Formats: sequence, structure tokens, C-alpha cells
Amino acid sequence: SAEKTFTVSEVLDLGAGKPPAETLIRAEAVPILTDCKLLANKAILKGDVLLKNLYASDVTAGSMEQVRHEIPFSQIVDVDGLNDEWQCEVFLDILSSDIHISVNQNGESCLLSVSIKIAAQIQCYRSGAAEVVTDAYSALCPLKLETARLDTRHLTAVRRETSVLKETFELPPDGVSEVVDVWCEATPLAQRCEEGKAYIDGRLLISMLARDPGGAVAYYERPADFTLEFEERCDSMTADLHVMEVEYAILGGKVELRLELDVVRCCYADDGCMAVTALAADEGAAFPREKAALKICYAGAGESIWDIAKRCRTSMEAVMEENGLPGEVLSEDTMLLVPLC
Repeated sequence: SAEKTFTVSEVLDLGAGKPPAETLIRAEAVPILTDCKLLANKAILKGDVLLKNLYASDVTAGSMEQVRHEIPFSQIVDVDGLNDEWQCEVFLDILSSDIHISVNQNGESCLLSVSIKIAAQIQCYRSGAAEVVTDAYSALCPLKLETARLDTRHLTAVRRETSVLKETFELPPDGVSEVVDVWCEATPLAQRCEEGKAYIDGRLLISMLARDPGGAVAYYERPADFTLEFEERCDSMTADLHVMEVEYAILGGKVELRLELDVVRCCYADDGCMAVTALAADEGAAFPREKAALKICYAGAGESIWDIAKRCRTSMEAVMEENGLPGEVLSEDTMLLVPLC
């Protein structure tokens, strides 16, 4: 894992045809990762900061304007031991943002000075095999085993995608003459995987600035629950998401919302086994020595050579070598010659 803090700074024009600004009412910055390239001991992050700003062009008249910008960024993050065989998930968080109105060369308030501090956190995963002792025995005496459950998790995929969510915002009973701005915050609350599908259950906080019939601007907010569904075969999942775009339309006494979400999902395959944590030999209760050198054993298809060797108090390798067995599980009913220790 690694972390890096960096600052994105820019001076932006409000845009052609936009009137000068008197005051900034609302500023929103959303960091979106578009690419993560892995090199030796480094990760190169590329993305955009989406800026959505609402300003008043005439405070007395209550005139407001919306402007949107995208500021690209590229950062190199040092991660010891990293190479292109790993998988990475990247989280971007806004630590602070300083957005204010500035004047241009003509003395007009037509510029936005932007300074945004972002924290990038990278979690890196590499899949590999680990040897675990699940059983043990002795051909000479009984063993006392202590075991514990060992749960494992294997990262199968990191998926970044755009999801569309539609919701309805009920207008106030007294009505509105104009919707000035709508924005949303989305919070994932739970993730679940069921029958080849993955689900994210979350909550929206829908916020709206609107003019009432008298022309005054009022603020409204409503919570709403949502569920996102994905085609995915996994045992468990973690998720992170951001609202990128909010489109709205007034239909009757409602506002119909269409949201675009940037969703990052980490999908896992869960497994586990009982692992031996300690063992002790009861040397005082040694098994009696066998008088014969070989024993005949009738075994069925699907039986494990380990279990046969354990039952006969000999080694698995000796059974396989004596009978020329190609694998550790019998494919058919077989009569075995079992060498005895």
C-alpha cells in the first residue's frame, strides 16, 4: 500500500457567454480516476477533477449561473515491490478545496481560481499459493492435533464502471417556479453477492435549490435508498462510488433525476480450511510393530491415498510407489499393496 497527497491548481474562465460573477454560492469537486498504470515500484495515476460551481451574477436580482469544468491530473506514486503482475485499487479523497472568484485583465470577475488538495491511497494485491498443514499423523504413535479455522480471500477483479441511477424528488406542496440547482451525495451502506449477481445497497442525499412562487430561493433535501445490480460471480465485494453527473427535469409535481455514478468494485473469492496449529506425540502409547512387510488393502474410487496411508500407519509416498499410482486420489476401485513401516 502507499499514499500520496498532491494539489491540483488552475485558473479557469467562466466560459463564453457567461456573465461576470458577484459571489460564489456552491462549489463541488469530484476526483475521478481514468487510468492506473503499473510499473516497477511505481503506479502512474491519471484522472480528472470534475468541478461544478453555482454563482450569482446579480445578487440583487437573484440571477444565478452554473459552470462546469474538468481539470486533468497525472501523478506518480512510489510503491515498493510493485510490478504489472499486481492488481490495485485506488481511492481518491478531497482533503481541501479553495475555489474563489478572480478578475481577468479587463477587471471583470470572470475567472475561477482553483486549488484542490487530493489524497490518493493505493492498495495492491498479488495472488499466490501458500502451503497449509491440514492434517498430520505418525506411523509410530498417536498424535494430538490442535486446529483452527483459516479463512482466505482471493481478489479476483477490480472493476471501475459508470452506473446510471434514476430517482424522483417530490416538489414542495406549495410548488416551485424554477429549479436553480440539484446535487446528490451517494453513500454505499452494504455489499452482497447472491446467485451470480453483486449488489450495492446505499443511500442518496438529494439536495435542491429552487425558487418558490414568490421568487425567493429555498433549500430542500430528501434521502432516498438505492440498489445497484451487477452481473458478477464472487463471494464478497467492497465498493466505493462518486456522483459524477446529475440531470433533472420537472414533470408535474416531481423532479425526475438521472445520476451517473463512478463505481469501483473489488470482487473476492472466499475460501478456507481447518489448519493444524499445534501437535503433540503420545510416545508412551506406541503402536505395536507390524510382523508383515506388506498389507493388502481394498480401496474404492475417490479414496485419498493420504487417508489409506494414515489408516495403515505408513507413508503416502510408499503406497504410491509400490502400486505405481499416478495421482493422490483413486480413479477406480483398486486392490493395493501397502508397505508397512
